[in-house]
Amino acid sequence: MAAAYRDSLRTVRDVAERQVVQSLKGENVDVFGFFESGQDVAVVVLVVRGGVLQDRRDFFFEKAQELEPAAFLEAFLPQFYDANPFLPSEVHLPVPIADPALLEDFLAARRGAKVAVRVPQRGAAADRLRMAEANAGERHRIRFRRTGGDEAVAAERLGRAIGLALPPHRIDAFDISHTQGTDSVASLVVFEDGKAKKSDYRLFNIASQELLAPDDFRSMAEAVERRYRRVQAEDGPWPDLVLVDGGRGQLQAALTALDRIGVELPIAGLAKREEEIWIPARPDPIRLSRKDPALQLIQRARDEAHRFAITRHRRRRGKRMRQTGLTEIPGVGPARARLLLRRFGSVKGLRGADPVEIEAAVGPATARAVARYLGRPFERSA
Repeated sequence: MAAAYRDSLRTVRDVAERQVVQSLKGENVDVFGFFESGQDVAVVVLVVRGGVLQDRRDFFFEKAQELEPAAFLEAFLPQFYDANPFLPSEVHLPVPIADPALLEDFLAARRGAKVAVRVPQRGAAADRLRMAEANAGERHRIRFRRTGGDEAVAAERLGRAIGLALPPHRIDAFDISHTQGTDSVASLVVFEDGKAKKSDYRLFNIASQELLAPDDFRSMAEAVERRYRRVQAEDGPWPDLVLVDGGRGQLQAALTALDRIGVELPIAGLAKREEEIWIPARPDPIRLSRKDPALQLIQRARDEAHRFAITRHRRRRGKRMRQTGLTEIPGVGPARARLLLRRFGSVKGLRGADPVEIEAAVGPATARAVARYLGRPFERSA
């Protein structure tokens, strides 16, 4: 029964693929898909002639020497076409290669007519290219029987990209949120095996920033130090990678905090604007393709840390603003403002409360001041 379902799904997919390919009328194109994991490479070639998908060719390379898609394809393509007498008018690649003109000259000489080498970005040609890449990933999993799914692939690629000995099983990601230096909050989210582990999330109120100018570096250092002092005292759990939101400055602040407590951990920073990865061992950032599963993994962790920090920050800011309104009342300081908010929930709740309850909570003098603030007469209890 499973085999029957498999064959039915394969038939549906093949029909869908042919519809995508045949939507490009009359083209003669070779479309290349590339997928690499564990230093094993799969390349899929969709052979389109007259706008019809005529063949799919699969190539596998175990423990390949070259793993970057552009460099690998630049070496592979001349060998592929040297043994292939039926050349297309266009070659579509998933990534740009260093010297497409050189390859075009080689192919034109063999075909006796012009051959264009392109990297489609939109439309049906881009859809077809994504289809080739999906095929390469599927064929890779079948051929090499990789376990652990997409998350394991992403962790493996990330570990290799930043120079870890092993793929990171546990990632701690930090982010900072504040409003012009006030209500500063640091968040910590945890990803294990590529998935969020919400039970291990933590938040840190950054008290040192309340009276200072905004300083994300100082805030990041405080959060990292507080976190790993606690982990050090409790002997774990330790992360396989610490990820901070930001570039060289935030990375250096986190490193300084770790150094203060005598802890060494693999650490990286992800800068938002260009999505560059900064690590201590390199003076320049690491730039990965936006499609790379490794980059997508740490983007998910960074974005989740940001979401978690923003949620707490808004809640804290709202509470402070409510308290600030109450502390304008003579005789009501931060402690009594918190007491009133806990008792009545909000200024609106306080406005609708029985004056006797307010007097019981804060005494007659403060109750009288609250009544004046709310613009209503004060009624003392009997």
